Amino acid sequence: LTYMEPGKGYMLYRNTSTDTTFYYPNLPGILGVAVGKNSPDNTDLLSGHTVAYNPNSDQIPVAGNFSYANNMTMIAVMGREFHLLPGDKVLAYSGKELIGKAEAIPNPVTKGTSFFMNIAGDEPKQVTFKIERNGDIEAVSSSVLDYARNLEIGTVEDPYKLHFKSLINGVAVFPNPFSDHVNIYAALSGGSSTHTIQISVYDAAGRLVYQNTPVPVNGTVYQTTWNGRGNNGADCSPGIYFININIDGVPHTQKVFKYE
Repeated sequence: LTYMEPGKGYMLYRNTSTDTTFYYPNLPGILGVAVGKNSPDNTDLLSGHTVAYNPNSDQIPVAGNFSYANNMTMIAVMGREFHLLPGDKVLAYSGKELIGKAEAIPNPVTKGTSFFMNIAGDEPKQVTFKIERNGDIEAVSSSVLDYARNLEIGTVEDPYKLHFKSLINGVAVFPNPFSDHVNIYAALSGGSSTHTIQISVYDAAGRLVYQNTPVPVNGTVYQTTWNGRGNNGADCSPGIYFININIDGVPHTQKVFKYE
């Protein structure tokens, strides 16, 4: 068995009468509390029985998957505009929270590879995706998904297609075009160095419509959003805008389109 499909039940067949060990992820959280060694006396909180707890050292789950009681599933493939390399991983985010992670595995139905993901959450939210390569973010998704509990996105026969755009000088804005907000992402060099970042937005005529106060940022990643409003608080008209991300005095400009 190489994968399990949502909505289908599975039975474990044993051809011997010897004991079988079942592994639970070694992480705290809602799902962890429900089963296994998460009480002081090794008592399973569902059955009340003393249990043996065996964390699976081969499993590297995402902590966000165990912080919620609900999730949605996604079976996805990569769009042709991005070249996937062995070892690349897809990361699912809600804002800055990592809520899903997967590496491509063989899909015997399509004869290619697919990502089988659990994306966790209890409330509706927007989910964005990134490509991680050797610990660094290589690309970001050009679209945003709306999260819903128990939603099934994609099938083994027809996986959902994820589209990505590579970072340009370490910077990306997405989705593009956008309606009510656009995400701004910057990969920062220098490890734990402090960087100064300022966001400015200009319309097609070159007029400044929005600018924030320069902010100091520590670490290797900066993320924020622009809500499509000017500094006066009014909605900007649909059209072309230029978002300038100034990092330590170096400008990075990307063109976006805002629609109704």
